Amino acid sequence: MDRRYDNDDLRPDTTPDTNPGTGDELKGKLDELGGKVEKTAGNVVNDRDMQTKGTMKEMKGKAEQAKGTVENKVDDLTDDG
Repeated sequence: MDRRYDNDDLRPDTTPDTNPGTGDELKGKLDELGGKVEKTAGNVVNDRDMQTKGTMKEMKGKAEQAKGTVENKVDDLTDDG
């Protein structure tokens, strides 16, 4: 059904609710997963350098997720005010 509105104020809000930290949380989760894969591969081939790099990437991912979570909490608090 095609709805037409004479007044822009009456249009339903269709913009997605995005928080600034959501991207950091997603990137962090992907980095954490990639780090786990790299660390596991390092374990399989007995490569300490690969294990270390995987562990570091995993830790970086967890930090990014925490940053994103904090940004989202701050955004939620400022939106409520």
